[in-house]
Amino acid sequence: MKEAGQLLVGKHDFRNFCKLDTSSKKSTEREIFNVRIYSPEYNDKEPFGVGVVEIKGNSFIWHQIRDIMGILILIGQRLEEPSLVTQLLDIHKHPWKPAYSMGIDFPLVLHAVDHGSDIIWKRDPTNTSTVLKDLQKYWIGHAIKSCMIREMILGLMDKDEDFPPNLSDFLIMGTKRKNYERILGRSNCQERTELPC
Repeated sequence: MKEAGQLLVGKHDFRNFCKLDTSSKKSTEREIFNVRIYSPEYNDKEPFGVGVVEIKGNSFIWHQIRDIMGILILIGQRLEEPSLVTQLLDIHKHPWKPAYSMGIDFPLVLHAVDHGSDIIWKRDPTNTSTVLKDLQKYWIGHAIKSCMIREMILGLMDKDEDFPPNLSDFLIMGTKRKNYERILGRSNCQERTELPC
């Protein structure tokens, strides 16, 4: 995944990594400055650990990050090779987006926006304290629920069966295919107009 993430860095036409608005003439060219994939310090042990993908760019297109995540997860599952990113960015060779599922929306967060160095942000200590307390309250509630659910899963797992399922499957929209078909072998948006491209 890290190798594939680095292939996204730079100025590219991301038409194969977004939901195209055919009525719009807006450019699908964007620049990604950095892609960082890491495990947070507080992470659980496998198979319940999570990862963080941080993508910095000048702007993003509709569903660009969700489509990037869908591809990166497939690469992380070893269903696709990192070179798929380079192939999808080659719009001369692949002018139409192939059919694939994007990443789910709820784990995606717009973390920060850089408005330039001229803006000086002021924070009211009382408001900051209130927000911090609320965030800590939400975090502890979800952390406890996460531990409870993990223990339930571990209690139900049978050592003779192939558990757990690939948890990253739950991060991609749609249903999982029984027989995986490589992305570049699938129909594309030009061939099938009913595709959610």
